[in-house]
Amino acid sequence: MTTLKISFLFAAVFLFSCGNVSFDKEILLGERGSFTLLDPAYIEEALDTEQRITARYGDTEFTAGAWVQADAKGISMLFFNNFGASLGEFEYHSGAAAISSPYLPKNIKAEYFAADFQLCYYRVEELQKALAGLTIKSDAGEIPGTSIRRIYEDGALIIEIIKTYTDVTYTNKLRGYSYTIVNTPAQNQAVEN
Repeated sequence: MTTLKISFLFAAVFLFSCGNVSFDKEILLGERGSFTLLDPAYIEEALDTEQRITARYGDTEFTAGAWVQADAKGISMLFFNNFGASLGEFEYHSGAAAISSPYLPKNIKAEYFAADFQLCYYRVEELQKALAGLTIKSDAGEIPGTSIRRIYEDGALIIEIIKTYTDVTYTNKLRGYSYTIVNTPAQNQAVEN
């Protein structure tokens, strides 16, 4: 895949997830509903793992590796290609989010990436408190070890997150993009709602 295609996919996923909002920790997730970024202390369980992330937007798909370290102090992610070369970094600490990559435009809003991560890995009861004009429903999936989080605006499903012992599938139905995140076998975490 060429550098141009990689740049386009990263830009598309992040730009279409971003909207036109300035960073003040409260961001627009729906048409009107918002989410206030949470303190890292609300993570369900600390992560220190390698992941394989496949991002999709429209007909475009891109897969990259990531090393994720997330705990009560913050979130750090290093992205790399199949050869181990760096594709960029993401950080969320002390209420500030930053993403850097030679493949992304400089105006990418990292707080939306932080929101996607928090919706997947933070405690549901804290997520509900941080949502305004949106509701979150969480329940066990039909398959043992599966949990499902759904976020609604005015009764319409806008985000669905399906978690298993080995992976997370995040689908933003409103903005038309998705991620599939697969943990390496040695680092699989138990699923919690």
